[in-house]
Amino acid sequence: MKRKFARLFENYIPIWGNKNYLWFLLVSMFSLAGDLVAWVITTWVLTTQFDHPAVYLTALVILTQSAYAIMSPYMGHLVDKWGPFTSLISSTGIRTVILTFLFISLLYVEDGVSPWVIVGLMTLEYIFVPLSKQSEFVMIKVLVRDEEQLIPANALQGIQFDASYIIGPLIGGLFVSTIGIYYGLVLNMASFLFLGIVILIIAKKNKDYRDHFNVEQADNKEAKPKTFINSLKTGISFIVKTPPMLSILLIGFLWNLFVFGPIEVLYPIFTVDVLESNGFVYGLLMSVNSVGFILGLFLAGNMKWKVPFAMTMGILIGLHGLLYFFIGIVPNIVFVCVILFLGGIVIAPTDIFSKTIRQKMIPFHMLAGVSSVLAFFSFISKPIGAFLVGSLINTYGNQYSGYIMACLGLILFIACMVISFRPVMKKI
Repeated sequence: MKRKFARLFENYIPIWGNKNYLWFLLVSMFSLAGDLVAWVITTWVLTTQFDHPAVYLTALVILTQSAYAIMSPYMGHLVDKWGPFTSLISSTGIRTVILTFLFISLLYVEDGVSPWVIVGLMTLEYIFVPLSKQSEFVMIKVLVRDEEQLIPANALQGIQFDASYIIGPLIGGLFVSTIGIYYGLVLNMASFLFLGIVILIIAKKNKDYRDHFNVEQADNKEAKPKTFINSLKTGISFIVKTPPMLSILLIGFLWNLFVFGPIEVLYPIFTVDVLESNGFVYGLLMSVNSVGFILGLFLAGNMKWKVPFAMTMGILIGLHGLLYFFIGIVPNIVFVCVILFLGGIVIAPTDIFSKTIRQKMIPFHMLAGVSSVLAFFSFISKPIGAFLVGSLINTYGNQYSGYIMACLGLILFIACMVISFRPVMKKI
């Protein structure tokens, strides 16, 4: 029995000894959970306190995701230039200040504050989100330098990410329904401050990472991008010369266009007008998928994968779209929760594959820069998808949000099946 239990954690045992990495995962989870509390509160306020919520929710998703996508290449360049520790601490401080102003604006919602002020502040914060995300991505390789440990390390980082998606939305739902929205925003600001303090401590214990960086760059000083434009050109050139990366980029583009962009608008409207439920159920829908995702990540991180990563990614993303088709046509709370749980298990390995492919294939000196270019071209479709869904809902009405979700999921499934079985997808 003990041997069977040990096998469940076989790949993770070396990571448990890396205290710096474990602390990094803990504070990142706390910070992301706090950020999700703020997102739930903001979207719920826009849905319940103002007329025509689809307009504001659509604008919120379009503007925040556009800011994220457009700023990703530049922020990735800054991470390569400043290093992950300085970049993460800087972004944390800036975002804390912006969230303070968001907190103040929500205090005056009943006194007539414009919803566009709330949307604008959230957009401003999302300008600096890619600086945080790219810093955290590079920090995984800085803190986990053995490539054999990258798959379990990325699995744990994914588990941490989705644990935040369980805790954050549930807490956010409790704040909007019971405790009060203002306390939720205070929690968010406190989580950011905690992250900044702990990262400072970790940075002091890992001063040698620059030596490690310089060793890798000894033969690449001329290739290292010195300006943002050079970084952008280098990133695009690297992707174009790596055909499997282009296919992965296309799948990511379609995924955000047909699922992740639309559901940011669809979830609150689907909850209120189709499921006829409250803020707690809204938070529950955002969380239950993460439970399955965590289970899927844990299992995937402990497996010895012998399949082509890129092709498997495409197939699993297509199946993920098919599950949203069933959610749209069967609007039952229990059924939706079960499907979202299964969807989390199905989609989990793609997170590990995506990160591991980039960490192994992209040279360290331009890891953040190339990854951020991939993020730009993948995530730019997210606001397009939000705009598409917002337009459809305004045309046909909130009650059709489920059918819209079903159609988009089916389109994604068909597209991913076509792309995934191309020969080039078997090369990674």
